[in-house]
Amino acid sequence: NLIKNSQYSNLILVKNINLIYNLIINSIYFHEDDENYEEKFISNNNYFISEYAKIGKNVKIGINSIICRGVQIGDNVIIKNNVIIKNSIVGNNVNIGDNSVIGGTGFGFDLSTFGANNLKPHIGIVYLDDNVRIGSCCNIDRARIHITYIGLNTMLDSQIHIGHNVYIGKNCCFAAQTG
Repeated sequence: NLIKNSQYSNLILVKNINLIYNLIINSIYFHEDDENYEEKFISNNNYFISEYAKIGKNVKIGINSIICRGVQIGDNVIIKNNVIIKNSIVGNNVNIGDNSVIGGTGFGFDLSTFGANNLKPHIGIVYLDDNVRIGSCCNIDRARIHITYIGLNTMLDSQIHIGHNVYIGKNCCFAAQTG
C-alpha cells in the first residue's frame, strides 16, 4: 500500500488512506475495539467500576451499570440503572437516565470496504459538562479523534442518539479550542 516517491524524501504516498489510518491508530492506541483490549472491574452493589475509572463524591450508581476504563465522573452525579459509560469525562451535578450508553464507538466505516472488522477506530472522548441531564435510552458516541461535547446545563430527552464529534449547548467554542 505504500508508494515510494523519489522527488520528496519525507513523503509517503498510500493507495488506501483508510486502511493506513486504521493500521496506525491500532498500533499506537489501546482502545476498546482492539481484539486484545481487556478491562478489570470491581463489583460493588450490583454495578461495575473499572479499576482505571475515577469517581467523584456523592455519586449514585444504579443497578447493572458499568463504568469503564478512561472515565472520570465529577461530584453529585446520578447514574441510573443499566447505564454504560466509556471514554468519557462527566462533570458535576449530571443526571444520566436508565439504559443509556455514553462514550461507545461511533459508526465510522469505509464505503468501499464494509464489515465489522473494517470500522475506523474511535479514540476520542465524550465530555458532559456540569448540570447536564441525559434522558433514558440515549446514546452519545465518543469522538473519532477529538471530543463529542454536551455543554453546560444541556438537557436531552429520551431516545436521542448523538453522533461522534458533535458539539451541543453552551461553551461549544470552548470545546473546539481544548484539543
